[in-house]
Amino acid sequence: MKIYVFRIIAIIVFLILLWFCAIVIDYYRATQRQRPLFTYRTVYQLDGGTRIFSGLGYNIIFYNQTMRENGRTDTVFQFLRWERRFPSVEEE
Repeated sequence: MKIYVFRIIAIIVFLILLWFCAIVIDYYRATQRQRPLFTYRTVYQLDGGTRIFSGLGYNIIFYNQTMRENGRTDTVFQFLRWERRFPSVEEE
């Protein structure tokens, strides 16, 4: 019985570590303005090229609002309720 419980716990910990690694890799790629690797859905907005990538428990939004004169061109990483913004190339 103890071996069975240990194996279940080990599998759960392993899956959590894999999920965490996927989030870290996609977070790093978002800071470099590259397409994330571990997302399951992409939504394109009709505002000039904004893309929303959805992963398991997080979203990466690449804003590219060229329809307006002063549109957004930054990147936002949303993890559950936490949000991190990265400036666009022009703002640096």
